[in-house]
Amino acid sequence: MTHSFPIAFEAPPKIDAVTLAVVAFDVLSGRPVTRGVEARVTGLSARPIRNGSGLLVFVNLPAQATYEVQVTASLAG
Repeated sequence: MTHSFPIAFEAPPKIDAVTLAVVAFDVLSGRPVTRGVEARVTGLSARPIRNGSGLLVFVNLPAQATYEVQVTASLAG
């Protein structure tokens, strides 16, 4: 399809780098718990993004040798 106007794209596209992903497992069934689970990285204000499979994904965190993650699953029951 041709257009009568030029098409412009924003330059350059933003690319996110996944730093870490968190998944909680139910101890009895061994299945991932995808609802009611929250996570945060100690000392950082970054919030995770929940991807389509329920993982809590942290992107573009500052480089560190290790990260301490606090997981809260009280809303999961």
